[in-house]
Amino acid sequence: MGRREEIIEAARSIMAEAGIEAMSVRNVAARAGIGASTLRYYFPSHQELLDAVASDAMIGILQDCRIHDQSLPADERLIECLAQFLPIREEQHASLETLLAAYASCFDHGKLVGNQHLRTVISQGTTQIIRWLTILQSEGQELRSGPETIAEALIIHLDGITLRMISMAPDFTHDDALTHLKVIVDAVLVTLNNNPESSTSEVCDG
Repeated sequence: MGRREEIIEAARSIMAEAGIEAMSVRNVAARAGIGASTLRYYFPSHQELLDAVASDAMIGILQDCRIHDQSLPADERLIECLAQFLPIREEQHASLETLLAAYASCFDHGKLVGNQHLRTVISQGTTQIIRWLTILQSEGQELRSGPETIAEALIIHLDGITLRMISMAPDFTHDDALTHLKVIVDAVLVTLNNNPESSTSEVCDG
């Protein structure tokens, strides 16, 4: 683990223990075992640190899961990959606070200004989804539109599901999130390669 990753991990652990307000530069530097000046070398502003933690919460290290396993239905494989975007594990819940902070940073004194880092993270996620869709398409899976259009729609729905998990907790469960994800996936794949002997969709270990 590099120094930058160590700082992000220290920030995540503090946030999980005491919330985002405790994630100050001084506290994070102390937890990472470095000086505040070293932390600022990697993250010149507190907002950049927040953005990095939010990025880790949103994207993390996306894996291909079983996207190449043609013994499984295409929808099941795609759902398994997309589920990595959702904070469906207990240890990921604290990261939702930084995700909201990243979205809140899109406003400056009531004016919508956006967040370039957040925009980049979303673009990276969209690119990965396009790749998964292209893999399925190369196997003969028909899509209702182009991979780029569908990936954009899936990212938007994933954002919505995540916000629902936040606003409706604890009533909106992990299983609810996966159920809604299946609905949108079913809508974008024309022909589902259903296999009655296939296993139930799993959560890919990131």
